[in-house]
Amino acid sequence: MITLPNNSRFVRLFALFVLTFTVSTFAQEGGWTSGNRLIIQGGLTNPVANFGALPAALQDLIPAEGRTPLGGANLGFTVGLNNVYRFTPNFALSISADANYNTFNNEEAARQLRNGILATSINGINLAPLSGLLGLTTSYAAQAYINGTLTGGLRYDLPVIAGLVNVYANAQAGLFYGILPQSEAKLGVNIPLLFQLDATITRAQATATAFAYKLGAGILLFDRINVGLNYVAATPSFIVNTTPVANVRGVQGSVPLPGLGNVSTQTIINAVVGTVPVNSVRYDFPTNVLQVTVGYAF
Repeated sequence: MITLPNNSRFVRLFALFVLTFTVSTFAQEGGWTSGNRLIIQGGLTNPVANFGALPAALQDLIPAEGRTPLGGANLGFTVGLNNVYRFTPNFALSISADANYNTFNNEEAARQLRNGILATSINGINLAPLSGLLGLTTSYAAQAYINGTLTGGLRYDLPVIAGLVNVYANAQAGLFYGILPQSEAKLGVNIPLLFQLDATITRAQATATAFAYKLGAGILLFDRINVGLNYVAATPSFIVNTTPVANVRGVQGSVPLPGLGNVSTQTIINAVVGTVPVNSVRYDFPTNVLQVTVGYAF
């Protein structure tokens, strides 16, 4: 009669065998003291500072002379390549190419667009109490932020357990390429049987290049698995054009509003559409992200 070993003991012994085999295999294969490794990596990219700041008012999203708009970017993802050439066991030349994708916080932008309109006034009276009567509608849609970096610099590795666990730090500098997303704000006023206004305010897509730098640190396991945290910063300068288009149907000239009497339809148009000014402006836009990545070195 054959008896099997105690299950829990057998599992522990098997796990110990697998761990010992894996460590010894990587240790024998390792010994990456010089030469080249290409790391393919991906992970999360978290916007920080101005780039990820949410608007407290509609004007926070609008570039103007002397004012940089807030980014309103969401958590996104990053993919990239990192070529590391060790010329000593501790020092290496590191060249990276990364692409980052962060969606725009359209929900918050739409809320601030509506709040901005309601804060405007007609003949000294805010539109907020009249929002129901005016049939006010708003929406905001912007594409995602897409940017990339090509950087190079030095990497320093400090072995904790040679061939098994290394900690490292890197510093790089190079080129940033960014795409500022196209956005479209839609505004509507509908006074049944009298007046209807549909307005679209579009901000064109823009691109820019800039100097970028990257500072990072991480852990290299078995000379193969790379876990890193990088801070990437650049300040591209964009030229942005904002254009409104308004379509008006119904009563022309003036419409009656309770408490306001007859109000010029042009006054209503100016109050609603004028919330987002027409402009063409150049401004610096700080774009800073934290990247958390996992990669494999070939």
